Amino acid sequence: MIPQQVPAGITDISLSGTDVKRDRVRSTSTPIFKIREGGRVKYLREIDMYDAEQKYDRLFTGSTLANIGESEMLSAMLAMIEPLWTEFANFGIALPKYKVSINKLSNGKNGIFIIAEEVRVFKGRSVNDKKTKSESFKSLMGNLEKYYIDRGGKRLMYWADLTDKQFVYGVTDSDPVPKWYLFDLDPKFAPLNNDKEVAEMAVSIFDGLKKLEETYEKFL
Repeated sequence: MIPQQVPAGITDISLSGTDVKRDRVRSTSTPIFKIREGGRVKYLREIDMYDAEQKYDRLFTGSTLANIGESEMLSAMLAMIEPLWTEFANFGIALPKYKVSINKLSNGKNGIFIIAEEVRVFKGRSVNDKKTKSESFKSLMGNLEKYYIDRGGKRLMYWADLTDKQFVYGVTDSDPVPKWYLFDLDPKFAPLNNDKEVAEMAVSIFDGLKKLEETYEKFL
């Protein structure tokens, strides 16, 4: 059995106690569960070995994944995913508190657990609330642009899941101040090995940012 492993720097919001109920909120081979623990809600994403290989194989060079065991493969993935996630904070992009670990999945197989706080949508009605939300969104857009310019300029691995469905304006149990959160329990990262890949990323991200702005501007 693979022991649970938690990368350094991850805030511990693991499940505890006995009052834990799971509701399956997405029907896929690697499901997302809504976890009710007492009066709090968290979300659990399960990533099995097949899904992990499909998603993260490009992050490794050569045939590395084919040459190592399951435990080593999952540990290597965790070691790579964690710093890619924490990098968002350097650009002012907020994520809810989360924890990544290796554990037994609901199907009995070994895989990766991603547990995150729930982001509750904030629906402020006052003029000041709407102004704050609008200004916060402009900051988010600017911070995302800085993030991708940095990734492309340095040819670093980047978050390749930019869509208008990955962001929520709200609050969490640990932070009552409303802000825009990047909420992605199934993050996809891609490498930039040459100018062609940088150019392709630029086109994709430009389209993604444009759609993000078009989607939310009617709510601001």
